[in-house]
Amino acid sequence: SARAAFAATLPFLPRQLAAMKRRLFGSPVLLWLLCLELLTLICATSLRRPQVETAAVPVALSRVNDVGRALYEERRAYKEAVLSKWRSYPGSMRKRLGMGGCGVPDSWPSTSGPKAEFCPFCRWCCKCNANDSMNCETGIVDVDDYGGEHTGVVVFCDKCEAKCSQCPAFNDMALCPRGDCCDNNMKHQPPFNATYGAGEYR
Repeated sequence: SARAAFAATLPFLPRQLAAMKRRLFGSPVLLWLLCLELLTLICATSLRRPQVETAAVPVALSRVNDVGRALYEERRAYKEAVLSKWRSYPGSMRKRLGMGGCGVPDSWPSTSGPKAEFCPFCRWCCKCNANDSMNCETGIVDVDDYGGEHTGVVVFCDKCEAKCSQCPAFNDMALCPRGDCCDNNMKHQPPFNATYGAGEYR
């Protein structure tokens, strides 16, 4: 019977399985196919990643862009306010500012201090306002980063107190309160007027 024939083959089954194993792993073609199948499985598993919520990405980018645009417009408005004040100041008096405590003469290098027309940018220095560390610069202020356009001017904050503390041309609570462009008791928050703070960030 079939049962008897199967029973008769049982003693030889381990030997047959061992022979199949030798044929399978001894054949380069079969071994190559096995490796290829294994590699395909690994690649398919590694490429399978959790689904990411992509709908939120454009929204987040849009918010970042909105913040960037708002900051750009705020700083551009500050630059325009500075220019407006500067232009409205009598030309004959502008030339004397560099000799009277507001900026350095035009012929001096920027390392000696900012020229009078750039003194209001000292207000972005941590030494010259009462803002927190996220809203002030500790070493230098790049005028082009704060509303300037291709000026290439850098304001060195350590020169501001000595060179930009008496600038009547920029006497405005949103620019230089009482003409002082390095007042570390007043916050700098244009276009809003400066208010008293806790002192400069240290």
